Amino acid sequence: MRRFDLIVFDWDGTIVDSTAMIAGCIRSAASDLGLVVPTLEQASHVIGLGLL
Repeated sequence: MRRFDLIVFDWDGTIVDSTAMIAGCIRSAASDLGLVVPTLEQASHVIGLGLL
């Protein structure tokens, strides 16, 4: 049997869908900072967008 030194796999979006958790964190942070709290749909829309 062949042995491997390293195995790489894509966890986020493949094994686990973390969209709801990330959107919840965005909403919580906005609330903590006194900003307008986006809807779950609005917060979900920005997940994964590039910075540039």
